[in-house]
Amino acid sequence: MKGVSKIAGMKSLNDDFEKLLSNLEPTVSQRAAIKNHRATIDQTLKNSPELTLLDQNRPSFLTGSYKRSTLIRPINDVDLYVVVHYARHAEDTQPKNVLKIIRKILRNRYPRTILKEDSPCVVVKFADYYFEVVPTYSFSDNADQFAVPNGNGTEWLLCFPNIPQKWLSESNHKNNAKFVPMIKILKQWNREKNIGLKSFHLELITGLVFDHVADINNYPQAIYDWMFYVCRWLHENSNPFISEPGKPGTYVDEYLFVTDRKLRIARYKVLKGLENAQRAYYDYLNGKFGSAKSIYSQLFGAKFPSPAQPKLIADPPKLQHTPPPPQPINPFASGMGLGNALAQNYNATKPQLGIENKESLLSKLAEARMEHEKNKGLGLGILARSLKNYKK
Repeated sequence: MKGVSKIAGMKSLNDDFEKLLSNLEPTVSQRAAIKNHRATIDQTLKNSPELTLLDQNRPSFLTGSYKRSTLIRPINDVDLYVVVHYARHAEDTQPKNVLKIIRKILRNRYPRTILKEDSPCVVVKFADYYFEVVPTYSFSDNADQFAVPNGNGTEWLLCFPNIPQKWLSESNHKNNAKFVPMIKILKQWNREKNIGLKSFHLELITGLVFDHVADINNYPQAIYDWMFYVCRWLHENSNPFISEPGKPGTYVDEYLFVTDRKLRIARYKVLKGLENAQRAYYDYLNGKFGSAKSIYSQLFGAKFPSPAQPKLIADPPKLQHTPPPPQPINPFASGMGLGNALAQNYNATKPQLGIENKESLLSKLAEARMEHEKNKGLGLGILARSLKNYKK
């Protein structure tokens, strides 16, 4: 009966994650509105004598999170690239000129709509989301290569908007179609907890986790693995390390490393996510599904269907030593992932759960906990200081 109860509990928790994903999906009416607005924008631009498009039959294409199906509710932006004629609007011409033309055309069509020029795009604000209309030109010798305005509209910059879509499709296939859902779950945590990770950065680092060091067998394990590796990488790196596809030398995580303070905040917030993801995963393995659901409802907010429980405690139980996982922890080597390793070595009769070895982050986390207990009142900021040189 105990085994039957555990299976039922696992199914119930999995159903809760499926409900979360359903709650994150754009509604049918939202998708219809986006489709209609896109068609209206296309038609408006096609009909204007002030703008010359490369192809009247295909004025624009969608890109970004909406195109990749990683967008979650509430919707922020929908990226729409308008392909203009190079000789008319780009050759020897600053992109801010075509931005002004597009803004003027759309202003005539939407006189009462909030609309502004914000290079590299023209922003058109609708009821519960906005379009970012980006002028671009293409290249005849490379179907993936485009050029878009820079931040002040004075130059054209190369970009590869189709490559992320191809990469994401491959990653989703390799991870049993759970890769895109995992991105949505993590985006909800990022939004709910105000972590501050940019959308595309989050997608790429999720690819780094699940294409290289872990598999996705279930959501509790995958969330735990993601938190562990991202937390570790953020503490190991003092410089950007997530390359932008198609742009050698360009890093999508550069914004985190602008100041030491910004990096410390990111490290701290992801560390808190790791602590609670670990507690939830341990509860999941131990059949404590009510406790696991309570933690997940706090991590993901009201869109997770479990009722809200008391706030997450500041200090989870101290980690205790157990034998290390069967594989070395190498963030850039293939492996089963920490969550799977822990599950395979889990023994419900032994309460001392943990995955540390002498080099791992969680070992230093346990040490920091002990130090924290000896120095009451110093707060969790001590963790960041304790982790600063944790590899030594």
